Amino acid sequence: MNESNALTVDAYLNPERWLQMEKLATSLVQSRAFPKSIQNAAQALVVMQAGVEMGLKPLEAINGLAIINGVVSPWGKTTVRLLKNHGWKIKYQMLNERGGGCRATISKDDETYTDELYFDQAVKSKWTEMKLQNGSYALKPGWYEGANREMKLRYGVLSKIIKTYVPEVMGSAGDIAEIAEDYVIVEEPASDINVTHKTTEVMTSTPDERKAGLQEFLEKNKNNPKAQPKPAKTEKKAQKNVENTSNSEQKEAESNESTPDQAEAIEGEIVTDESKE
Repeated sequence: MNESNALTVDAYLNPERWLQMEKLATSLVQSRAFPKSIQNAAQALVVMQAGVEMGLKPLEAINGLAIINGVVSPWGKTTVRLLKNHGWKIKYQMLNERGGGCRATISKDDETYTDELYFDQAVKSKWTEMKLQNGSYALKPGWYEGANREMKLRYGVLSKIIKTYVPEVMGSAGDIAEIAEDYVIVEEPASDINVTHKTTEVMTSTPDERKAGLQEFLEKNKNNPKAQPKPAKTEKKAQKNVENTSNSEQKEAESNESTPDQAEAIEGEIVTDESKE
């Protein structure tokens, strides 16, 4: 192992420090002295390791970092500290148009970067709305007009500047937590997922069209018994109902219609009755 590799392992993967952080993570879990975004000792350990790589003490990392959508992300106040630790100075200017906005400038030596974020941009990005149980949408509490929106806009514009110009400030972490928690997670289309499931066929043709198609099929396959279609239970039931209806109608018609012999017999009876009178 060369000297540079030895320094890297000592700085970021020190076994002794790792064991100490494991014990600390276990103690924190038992005392419940960590934010809701950290659910167990393993997550606490990951957060503390990310903090080491970002120059944060273990408890600073626990209180200043969160796991958002599976990614370690610093809260806004921690991001400001990281920028200052890297020598950057920050200035904000709040703007009134377009529902409110913020212009931020970071500078260090002869480097200066400026960007803006407006509330209407956040709305278009779907950051500001949440879906209610009744299916309607409402504004997230963090985006209420006032101090909440102002802080969201500040951290949002800082996120744009960092990701565009100085990504090294974040190190191995993701985006600013207040911004990452508003991201819209786009799910993969169902067609990309290999799932086998039953489907129900929907008949869109007319009865005459289906009858003609069946007759054509039977004509083509009349010499192939195996190809003869087996009617589904619903079709059998429908066919039986049709047959029963036809038989009933036929019996009723037969009862209403008299044959020639019956007509003669009836006429004879009438004549006989008249002759008796």
